[in-house]
Amino acid sequence: DRVKSTESARSGIRLVEAEIQNRPRDSVSWQLKSWLHAVLGERDAAMATFARAVAVAKEEGGTWDEELARRSALGLYALLGDRKEAIAEAARQLKLPDSFVNEFRASIELVDIWDDPQFVALLNDPSSNAPLPIEPKQVHLRSK
Repeated sequence: DRVKSTESARSGIRLVEAEIQNRPRDSVSWQLKSWLHAVLGERDAAMATFARAVAVAKEEGGTWDEELARRSALGLYALLGDRKEAIAEAARQLKLPDSFVNEFRASIELVDIWDDPQFVALLNDPSSNAPLPIEPKQVHLRSK
């Protein structure tokens, strides 16, 4: 039901905004708000809020937290209907440590791209499931 889902998303934004008032340095709340704007089709607000989530993550947790926040772009693009950008982001993420192809198959925010031939091919590509080497610079990403 489109009306109820819109009401729920608007209600969700109000709840997240209240949480952000209490904890403005919580990047996850900013990320959630960006996805709610995306559900409502509010692209500019979604992208601006996403940028804020990434900035807060970097300020509060350093490079590794920034990268983790940046990874929510995949769901954001999918929710906005930007299939090309979502697939490009999935391809980028599958080359990084701590990315799991099976999560992409199960993440409900990606439902609109699950049947995309490029996305399916990407997930089925053996290199997407290959172990990634750990390099010293990747270990340093986890520190501020």
